[in-house]
Amino acid sequence: MDEPEPAPPAGEPETGLRLVRLRPTLVRRGTAATLHLEGKGIPDGARVEIRRRGGAVSGIQLRRQKVEGKDRLRISLFIDQTVPLGLYSVVVIDADGQVSNPLSLEVGL
Repeated sequence: MDEPEPAPPAGEPETGLRLVRLRPTLVRRGTAATLHLEGKGIPDGARVEIRRRGGAVSGIQLRRQKVEGKDRLRISLFIDQTVPLGLYSVVVIDADGQVSNPLSLEVGL
């Protein structure tokens, strides 16, 4: 049986587009990686974006995005050898421009 979904923290509005899980959370420079995203309210045609400090990132190439069922996406990436180490944010953006909450992705050696 599935566990109930936690309520958003007090004072934080509940939106229709929300990410709840990212696997894996660590990728390595100079390699290809596959990410699995799970969320709520992810519509067909939504796109994934990887950001750092609020802006788009160069050097992490989104190669393929595939819907794997209701509110589940599989993302294929290539992480260039020159991408800075550290934390990045993964978000989903719908056709209206609504942006999900960010989940953290770490780029390591």
